[in-house]
Amino acid sequence: MAGKLAMGLAAVFARGIGPSHVEEPETSESMRTRLMEALEPLGFMLIMLGLALGFGVTALAAFYLIVAGAILMPVGYLVQKFWIPES
Repeated sequence: MAGKLAMGLAAVFARGIGPSHVEEPETSESMRTRLMEALEPLGFMLIMLGLALGFGVTALAAFYLIVAGAILMPVGYLVQKFWIPES
C-alpha cells in the first residue's frame, strides 16, 4: 500500500516538474505525402507555362503542357483527398 502511494505521489510530482510536451520522434514523409504536395503545384505551373507559350510560336508544345498540367492537378487533389493519415 505504501509503495503504491509513493509511486502515485512520484508520478504526480514528476508530471508537474517534467516537460509538459514530449516531442514525438520524427518520421520520414511518405511518398504519398510528397506526391500530394508536388503534383498540384506542378500541374498549375505546367498550365500557366503552356498558356504563356501558347501566345508564342510553339503552340503544340503549349498544348502538351496544358494537357499535362490538366492531368496532374486533379491527381494531386485526389491523392490529398483520399489520403488516410497513419495512426
